[in-house]
Amino acid sequence: MKVLLTGANGFVGSAFLRYVKEYEPGLEITLLSSISRSGIPTIVYEKKNNQYCFAVNDTFDVVLHLGSWIPKEKSESNNIVNSCSNITFTERLLNAISGKARKFIYVSSIDVYSGEGQDPVNEQTMVKPVSLYGYSKLFCEQMVTSWGERNNVSTCILRLGHIYGEGEAAYKKMIPVFIKNALSGKPITIFSDGKELRSFLYINDCVEYIAQAVTNPDLTGIYNIASGNAYSVRCIADMVSSIIGNNTSVEILGKSIPVRNVVFDIKKIQQDFHVVETDIIDGLKREVNYFESNG
Repeated sequence: MKVLLTGANGFVGSAFLRYVKEYEPGLEITLLSSISRSGIPTIVYEKKNNQYCFAVNDTFDVVLHLGSWIPKEKSESNNIVNSCSNITFTERLLNAISGKARKFIYVSSIDVYSGEGQDPVNEQTMVKPVSLYGYSKLFCEQMVTSWGERNNVSTCILRLGHIYGEGEAAYKKMIPVFIKNALSGKPITIFSDGKELRSFLYINDCVEYIAQAVTNPDLTGIYNIASGNAYSVRCIADMVSSIIGNNTSVEILGKSIPVRNVVFDIKKIQQDFHVVETDIIDGLKREVNYFESNG
């Protein structure tokens, strides 16, 4: 099976390549990237005058579009230029592969949902982004779906939930910040009361879901790729503190700030995929070991 992959240098893309090497060596991967990678065929693109320049001359069984600008912290989520780049690159990719792909998988984000309300999020939850990044992902979803219908290409939208694990250090997200503070002897600070619920999916489980979407032609439509297990922020902080074991304290500031639970109803992926979710303690231990090994 021939696969064209974007986003190979990112957190999820790098993990996907490691997974393919170990578990799906039969997949013939070609990268679409701004830089070439030794040992993997690569279509190198350039950006000139705000235009993405590349040509796709081969045909592929699956195009897996993982590449995207993702804000590394919340304050970046309304960056206009970077959000628009998600749309312009996706448009250029769709034009380049017309007539050259049998299936297109777009890796989106749960940021297409508003987060309002306390009901578990499922694929029928109303989409209502609260950031330009979220709107850019939703716009790309709709472009991909429309393009697939016009070109008779099956499409699959994978909305990734909160993913954690080795390789996310560049992002100022909750778990890596907790780990960095604990390893440096600083307290783990929680600004709220710590009772809000979060659902985290381990990176290896995430890429296993993606790999199944690639190899199974019957997996089409929209799926939330998320964990069905939710833990309080305080509980996660305590887990990190216990794993590191250097008497790291957890400080609860209890500020009156807007908080919400992020909980998923995962019946759809449980029905159509076959992934055994990694226990969060085991996943956190692996991420802590990664931080310790990489300074």
